[in-house]
Amino acid sequence: MKAKSIKNMQSAQILINNKQFTSSVHCSYYAVFQYMKYVLAKNQ
Repeated sequence: MKAKSIKNMQSAQILINNKQFTSSVHCSYYAVFQYMKYVLAKNQ
């Protein structure tokens, strides 16, 4: 999950750098969601 989160955040940053703000929301959302799942699973 952590690796997927990092990849999605990198993709979001590329989209933001290219002023594709609406498209970056999807990647940003899933990056946070996946990282939260990683953290919760790690702490159990």
